[in-house]
Amino acid sequence: MHRDSLLQYVPPAFNVDSLFIANTYRDTTYTFDHGFIEGFETSRFNSLLPQVSFAFTSQPLPEDIFWIGTPTMKLFVQSNYEKFPLHVQIYEVDSTGTKYFVNRINYTARNWKPGSLGTIEAEGIAHAHKFLRSNRIRIEVTNMDKTNRQLRGTFPFVVPMFKDVSATLFFGSESPSYVELPVIGNPTAVEWIPADIPTSFQMFQNYPNPFNPITTIAYEIPRPSYVVIKVYNTLGQEVKEMVNGFNKSGRHTVTWNADNTTSGVYYYRIVAQEFGIGRTFSEVKKAVLLK
Repeated sequence: MHRDSLLQYVPPAFNVDSLFIANTYRDTTYTFDHGFIEGFETSRFNSLLPQVSFAFTSQPLPEDIFWIGTPTMKLFVQSNYEKFPLHVQIYEVDSTGTKYFVNRINYTARNWKPGSLGTIEAEGIAHAHKFLRSNRIRIEVTNMDKTNRQLRGTFPFVVPMFKDVSATLFFGSESPSYVELPVIGNPTAVEWIPADIPTSFQMFQNYPNPFNPITTIAYEIPRPSYVVIKVYNTLGQEVKEMVNGFNKSGRHTVTWNADNTTSGVYYYRIVAQEFGIGRTFSEVKKAVLLK
């Protein structure tokens, strides 16, 4: 966030220079009519047509920031589809983490040349707003606008696209995608955060357990980390190395196929070291293989 009101993404040290946004349509028998009847809000709708979002959030504002005018976006995009949705939503976030909707930019590609790389330019809605000191400005890029206007109840402002499509957004010096906010003041730096980023390290119990011969282990990391997950027998001998490398923030899963392993009790251990900080998280859980 600069004095000229440009909110610009800067890839972090681990070279994340694109975002993949998929509009996943998991069941073609579930139609628009079903979604409309359910208000586009039920667990079935969320499962069959899930929302994907990425967030860019400023540091706490050092002073009140005034918004007067129309937000704009310019995105460098590649897609293999003729039609796809890309929406931007702007929020104010208070010290408790509560989000307050401020504005939006809605865009749906309708005549895109499949496979091509191009530029999307769109404007939002003219608006006036004051971001309060110590709060944050948050911008979310998403496949689905589910932020409601007060009079629309539970209905989305833009109807979801009932198609299995996707698009990749590119960032960097040669493709400077950005969202420009018409603000007056001196906001602070911006960091990229996945919208569903975990707040703490956690490793979950494998499922199924007991298992034969395949089981899945899920884990969550709140910051980019170097992760190692290994499986040991009851003698402490290493049986399997499942993960050894850098992981982005978020939820991850790994599958253990123990087809060539004998029945018994095993222990799997995660060690995660936060990138650039050095703090380490470690946890051990038990898995039972029954053949």
